Amino acid sequence: MKPRTLIALILVIVFLVILITSQLSNQSYYTDFKTARETGDKVHVVATWVDRENSHYDAQEDVFSFYLQDTLSNVTLVKYHDPKPPSLESAEKLVIEGRQKGAYFEAEHIYLKCPSKYEDNSLTGETPSPKTDNIPG
Repeated sequence: MKPRTLIALILVIVFLVILITSQLSNQSYYTDFKTARETGDKVHVVATWVDRENSHYDAQEDVFSFYLQDTLSNVTLVKYHDPKPPSLESAEKLVIEGRQKGAYFEAEHIYLKCPSKYEDNSLTGETPSPKTDNIPG
């Protein structure tokens, strides 16, 4: 085997090893606040916004602080380094991505699930009328 081919093969292998290890280290999983506190891993937590009166945005620090309750009823303080998401009040559930930092959960991303987007109109008793404007006649 030529030296150039051998060097190129080694470089490709090194690149693949770096790519795989970086992907594995960025993975997170779904859990609750208690497990996030115990592990310190980067995780996703499904939760609902509680104690809305005690939410606060600090403009100087650019931190929105609020309380969430996960699906196992664990409540924790969450700090998000951005203003409050505009649709937070209408969100039925939230998925936050981040890690526990001492007494609070530091959220890197907040994903909102708004109920109106997923409502099924057929449950209201209304029957959708068939469209007749495309029927040849």
